[in-house]
Amino acid sequence: MITQGARFTEHCGDCGGVVEGWFGQFIDHEALRWAVDRRCESCGLVIDDGGAGPAPDFVRDPILAEHGAWLLLVGDAPRAKVQSLKAFREVFEVDLKTASTMTGQAMASGWPGTYVEVEFLAGVLRKAGVPVEIVAPTAPPAAIGPSE
Repeated sequence: MITQGARFTEHCGDCGGVVEGWFGQFIDHEALRWAVDRRCESCGLVIDDGGAGPAPDFVRDPILAEHGAWLLLVGDAPRAKVQSLKAFREVFEVDLKTASTMTGQAMASGWPGTYVEVEFLAGVLRKAGVPVEIVAPTAPPAAIGPSE
């Protein structure tokens, strides 16, 4: 199973204690999934949430902030554009215009996503015979800052 997550803390709405939790994305049984797990050590509150499909921004954004964006590069091959459009539309449940923009990025400089998203899309495209390359972030996000 391919997974990636980001830890967070917040105040418990029940007791005011500290809740520790995880935002996560993973691939399970050839499906893209997401999850949020919260646990309060003070009162024992446990909240688990999640679903199939693309992660909501409140899950995706902290993962990108902690781990950086990976790039999916789509190679130039017959039907690569058509298969990429189809993959982006199906995986991210977006309209044709948005899928076209995402495909254009993937075929030019690379489409940025979480590690899990990029691996999932790469698998879908490879099954369709499309050559892809995955590029890791060049530096951890914490190491990237304003230039002096």
